[in-house]
Amino acid sequence: MASSSDIAAIMGAAAMALTYSYVAYWAFEIRRALAVRLYRTQALGVGLLAVSLPLAQIYYTGSTLYGWPPELSFVSVLFFTLSLLYWTNTSVRAARQSDPLLRDTLGWSRLRFLLLAIILVTVIYDSGNIVYNILNGYAVTGTPTGVLAITFEIPALVPLVAAAIMLPAIGLRTKDPTLRKHLLWFGLFAAFLFVFVEVLSSAFANPLDSVLTQDLGIVLGGYCLYRSARSLVPLNRISADEETDPASPQRK
Repeated sequence: MASSSDIAAIMGAAAMALTYSYVAYWAFEIRRALAVRLYRTQALGVGLLAVSLPLAQIYYTGSTLYGWPPELSFVSVLFFTLSLLYWTNTSVRAARQSDPLLRDTLGWSRLRFLLLAIILVTVIYDSGNIVYNILNGYAVTGTPTGVLAITFEIPALVPLVAAAIMLPAIGLRTKDPTLRKHLLWFGLFAAFLFVFVEVLSSAFANPLDSVLTQDLGIVLGGYCLYRSARSLVPLNRISADEETDPASPQRK
């Protein structure tokens, strides 16, 4: 029989799955409907984030509460952070095209390759260690130690730090109101994740309370991610008024 903690963990996972399934559906539908290529790639990035984030949290819950191998969590987190790096790259490109001076913010056109190289090198190193441990019969559960404890964090931290630095920088430089609104809602999404996942959850000694706090922040952030995707859809209020006005010349 499932305990109350198991039921709470399942409900948290279900809430995330339902919320982000809805976000992913709209993000991919918006991508299909948009004509502007850069907006399409941003919608794709939001859709990938909506798929990868709940997976990462579910595997984190399993490794925290039920002793799942941390390597599963590592793979899911890597999927999320690479999706975030993809979204950051497309957003920087879109912001540059809408910048009157066409500025390459912080040398992103070259910096992105360096960041990707750092991620790939650490992933190859971590994967080699995992395979070595499995082949030699070492335990693959528990918290990574030594050098592996550091390299495990790098693939996750690099895209997060890059997005945190680039988002406000490109938001100030772009003159595209649609992109600014998209970045604003995405920034609120990131703020919910930071406050609930990194700050509030650490205040609880009980792992279940910590996990549920993270789940709540992720669900709340899902609404902001949904609005971020919807903000990419151009809304022409004049055209909408003309369609509903029988006296409009467009209807004659």
